[in-house]
Amino acid sequence: MAALAWPALALSATPPPGAVVNPLPYPGQYTDPNTTQGALAPLDTPLSPKTQQQFVNQLPIPVDLTPDKTKYPGWDYYEIQAAPVTPVAYWVAPGTTAPAGTEWLGLRDPVTAAPLYTPVWGYGQIGAGPLGRDVVTYPSMGIRATKGTPVKVKWVNNLPDQHLFCPQPLNANWPCAIDRTLMGTKLTGSMLGAPGGGQYGGPQQPDNAMVVHLHGGEIPPEADGFAELWFGNPTTAALYSPTALPIDPPLSIAATGTPLTMTRPTGNSMIYNYPMVQEAGMIWFHDHALGKTRINVVAGPAGFFQINDANEPTTLPSGKYEINVAFQDRAFNLPQPTAPNIATINYPNGMNQAIAAPLVPQQTPLTPGGNATVHPQWVPEYFGDTPIINGMAWPVLNVEPRKYRFHFLDGSNARCWALQRSDGKTFTQIGKDGSYLPAPVAVTKLLMCSGERHDVIMDFTALAVGTKVYLTNNAPAPFPKGALPSNNDVGKPLMFKVVPLTAPDTSVIPTSFASAIPAIRNQPAVVTRELVLNEVLDAVTLYPLRVQIDGKPFEGAITETPKKGTIEIWKIINTTGDLHPIHTHLVQHQVISRQVFDTAGYSAATGFAVPGNTTFTKLPITPYLKSAPRGPDINEQGYADTTKSWPGEVLTIIAKWDGRWDTTVSDPASAAVPQAPAFLAVTSGPYVWHCHIVDHEDNEMMRPVVVQP
Repeated sequence: MAALAWPALALSATPPPGAVVNPLPYPGQYTDPNTTQGALAPLDTPLSPKTQQQFVNQLPIPVDLTPDKTKYPGWDYYEIQAAPVTPVAYWVAPGTTAPAGTEWLGLRDPVTAAPLYTPVWGYGQIGAGPLGRDVVTYPSMGIRATKGTPVKVKWVNNLPDQHLFCPQPLNANWPCAIDRTLMGTKLTGSMLGAPGGGQYGGPQQPDNAMVVHLHGGEIPPEADGFAELWFGNPTTAALYSPTALPIDPPLSIAATGTPLTMTRPTGNSMIYNYPMVQEAGMIWFHDHALGKTRINVVAGPAGFFQINDANEPTTLPSGKYEINVAFQDRAFNLPQPTAPNIATINYPNGMNQAIAAPLVPQQTPLTPGGNATVHPQWVPEYFGDTPIINGMAWPVLNVEPRKYRFHFLDGSNARCWALQRSDGKTFTQIGKDGSYLPAPVAVTKLLMCSGERHDVIMDFTALAVGTKVYLTNNAPAPFPKGALPSNNDVGKPLMFKVVPLTAPDTSVIPTSFASAIPAIRNQPAVVTRELVLNEVLDAVTLYPLRVQIDGKPFEGAITETPKKGTIEIWKIINTTGDLHPIHTHLVQHQVISRQVFDTAGYSAATGFAVPGNTTFTKLPITPYLKSAPRGPDINEQGYADTTKSWPGEVLTIIAKWDGRWDTTVSDPASAAVPQAPAFLAVTSGPYVWHCHIVDHEDNEMMRPVVVQP
């Protein structure tokens, strides 16, 4: 898809002087007067999930990438590129040839039943990998690491010059998902003033910029994938970062006013060193580019990163009985006549699709935002009507009558999944995010929101061959008060079919799990912070204009500055109507409690969540508390990096802000004498914390964190 070029951050319902008004069929759409008025895009038609067969294609199972253990002895080394996918294996329909850069996600033409292919991006190993040389897949094949063995990854940007969802940035008549009113992608002048004359994106960053975040990683700041440290492909890197230029927007420390001196990388690759000092668990990697994370997540690149530990239990299901499963949702378009076997992803919701009547001023098929005069393409949450599980729509997994271990990941932009077994049996949960629980717990329903992982055992032992068990989902969207799913869409995302046993099940679930990290839930903290999740609401439409923390923009002076090695308690006050999965970079935290508060009273007193209000007076929350503290859920007893903040509640978490890696270890790739350190100090640069609804994260619900000496 392609780009609209907007003249300023705040737009009115009346075109500014000199703006060009597009011809029909998009009356009223206006753009930078210097952009080209090119060919009109043919409208897209939604591909209804009701027309698709369910549970006929096997669940793709990602395998591990192949580390190079010889280049840097004692390290696992990978070279991984982001690029259009290479159609292989599960993602090629039988008897067909896949178009370049596409995968078969299980979709078929509603009339002819012919397979429909979808253009997507992914990650893949450069050189020899598990599926062949230079193969790129969505989802990515995974990385498997071992505690104590550091990992070095060269991340390479080999994406196309134009974004998958913005192929014509200078054609104002063609769809573009990149909203040029948001941080990081903001257009304050003409597109023609951007490097390359606007054909590669706006002035702040190219549309194909990427930066990889290892979600859940205890890693130094230079390897965390800070959102402003993006890099382009060979073309855009040369144009946008010919030298090490300052980050845009700049950042500074609130208490001192000290600016952070940071420059963007040059070239189309970055090498990150991961110390692997953390305990066994499932973490994952995905893009984190400023203002564009939500778009790149939908485009595809993401993968599992499994950490094993010599001290973890050996009796759990393993090998082919341990499976990573990523839950995502997408909406699709029917094929255009010029590409009869292509079903593109519809993003954001309603983009380039006919609308009966604009709901707000300037809302058109190319500007589907709920406040189109302010944010023409941004929608608060992206929800698809088709479940995509490990890159396949409504897949089936053949299981033997025995125990299986699943690492479930919510990789959606915004959707929560409330998963239950159709046969009424429980899950045995043994871990959450990056750690084991102290002991296994039986849960009937797994509520999993964006960014969270659940480590569970499912037992099929007593089921007869041929039995079908479904994972059902009844989580509303938005959560918790939105529309309920149905079995025609995301209400039944995955089926298990029991097949004959091939070998006895000797796996045993331990009664407890030892952790190298002692619980800190009851330890004293040196600092307690109160932090408010808020929306800035339009006074007329009541639609969000921004979603923020403490009413501050991302680039506002940094206020979260914990001291190295200290414990802090954060009270996260949710004044919005949504559940927000809160993700802390660097640290795993523990849940202390949740408490209901008087949202109406607090909002009236502070100005938070008052429609039309943009100024706030933050007040202590204690006088507004309405309930006694409620302890963590039974499957929140361990450590987590992503935790649910419910609307109208105060979530209290505790974390120790430190990095346990050895800063004296030398980098084996360094040519300096003596060699440079492999891992910089935890105090050497910024991290972030944010809502992991990535549509929120891209519109200000993210704040920097700088650990102080």
